[in-house]
Amino acid sequence: MRTLRALKSRNYRLFFFGQAVSLVGTWMDSVAMQWLVYSKTGSAELLGVTAFFTLVPAFIIGPFAGVMVDRFDKRKLLLFTQSVQMLQAGAIAALVFTNTIQIWMVLALSVVAGLVGAIDMPTRQAFMIDLVEDREDLSNAIALNSSQFNLARLIGPAVAGFVYELVGAGYCFLINALSFFAVLVALYMLRTPKTSNPQLKANVFQSIRDGASYVKHFVPVRALILLLAAVSFLAGAQAVMMPVMAKQAFHGNASTLGLIQSAIGAGALASALMLASRKSVVGLGKWIMWSVLLFGSSLIALAFVRNLPLALVLLTLAGAGFMTQMAATNTLVQSVVDDAMRGRVMSFYTMAFVGTMPFGSLLAGYVAGLLDRHGIFGAPVVLAAVGGLLVTSGLFFLRAMPRLREAIRPAYIEKGILTA
Repeated sequence: MRTLRALKSRNYRLFFFGQAVSLVGTWMDSVAMQWLVYSKTGSAELLGVTAFFTLVPAFIIGPFAGVMVDRFDKRKLLLFTQSVQMLQAGAIAALVFTNTIQIWMVLALSVVAGLVGAIDMPTRQAFMIDLVEDREDLSNAIALNSSQFNLARLIGPAVAGFVYELVGAGYCFLINALSFFAVLVALYMLRTPKTSNPQLKANVFQSIRDGASYVKHFVPVRALILLLAAVSFLAGAQAVMMPVMAKQAFHGNASTLGLIQSAIGAGALASALMLASRKSVVGLGKWIMWSVLLFGSSLIALAFVRNLPLALVLLTLAGAGFMTQMAATNTLVQSVVDDAMRGRVMSFYTMAFVGTMPFGSLLAGYVAGLLDRHGIFGAPVVLAAVGGLLVTSGLFFLRAMPRLREAIRPAYIEKGILTA
């Protein structure tokens, strides 16, 4: 089956299914954390602060993480990062079960998760190349990775909402901690050559400068990463409004938030499966442009909706738009970059995708809280503004597409994607 062709590679198949289990736990953890913070404080600002502490390390240490990925063995790096993330989730579970959890503890453990995640994400992205036996299956492997991520996003939040209401947040965090065993076992079972690069011994800062210069002068990659940064900044603002909308706009609880996140995941999963069925990366630029417009227009409509079923439909469309843009950007970038630069380029990708989100979350939380204090329901205003800015970004990308198409053509030819 063409949509699943990358799974014929043994190493990729092992890692894929290990990650699939772990990611369900990760999404359960995310929903439980959001609802725990909001139910304890009732503060949109603290939701933004928590997201900021979790994600901002990816922006700060992203370039250094990229150098680590290019220098050290990726399998060993992942064994380290996944183990630390398991311990972090276990620590939160213990604090909740003993009823000693406080907001400052949440923020401190969020920083730990963010620091480790800043290394983990570019490592996983770059490691994928070593797991796929046939390089022609690379774009399919990237799309399947997105499908896996969003299948977990569909299942995890719904399960988290049910578990949270039935037995409490602690069990959500405990399940997440236990889920890491699946990916650790998969990593131990992999048969891959060492992926360290002993020849890359230049000064760390020089290595970072080399990576930054590569991205700067590779115009299509630079444009794709800049657009991703803008969209992710706005997605961070959208995400932090979801617990507020669940409670105030739809008069719900943790299960309502789980449904909201699952709806976003359903749309994202559908888009990732469509990308997985594609034969080539050629033409993905149009997908990126249309997906940003879909994401933005769905959020504008959502700002005016107070009916939960209709909101879930709009959130499904928003999830499809965001994931198409993210996954198509990942596929294009991974398809054209040089292998020697892959880790550093993917660290800039991570900075754009994850590192800009906390700033959007922090700003959105502050603006929504400020409006609430003045008697205005702030979350819908933030969503409408975010949607408008996304539509504007999509139109700017549309205008630049002819130039970008010409600039990326030589790379397509060099990689054998197009013939001269």
